[in-house]
Amino acid sequence: MIDLLINNWSVDLSDEGISILFQRQRTDYTNPTIVRNSFTKTIKLPGTKRNNSIFSNIWKLDKYISEGFVDFVPSKREPFLLLKDGNLVEQGYVKLNNIVWNSNNDSYTYEVTLYGELGNLL
Repeated sequence: MIDLLINNWSVDLSDEGISILFQRQRTDYTNPTIVRNSFTKTIKLPGTKRNNSIFSNIWKLDKYISEGFVDFVPSKREPFLLLKDGNLVEQGYVKLNNIVWNSNNDSYTYEVTLYGELGNLL
């Protein structure tokens, strides 16, 4: 099971979850100084009640539904932890790229990019 924590809050993932693909060579582990940024992943998170609350608190979202857009600060970065079965897989910072309003089911989808920093910690 994969869990994503943004600023220590557990977020709801989409039904597809997050696929984690790592392509590293043996030398990446024996010489950690060559790892610059071990992970970058853009994902979509559903606009659940929990996610809406988290994202509203972090990015101070001003929602203008009637005007068809949502305003936020795209340069704001927040820490994240990515866990698989309770074990740390990656950590770093997350940036909110876009918020998509779906008028068919009256909900949001959050597009975020995760930037890993485990390689920099080594």
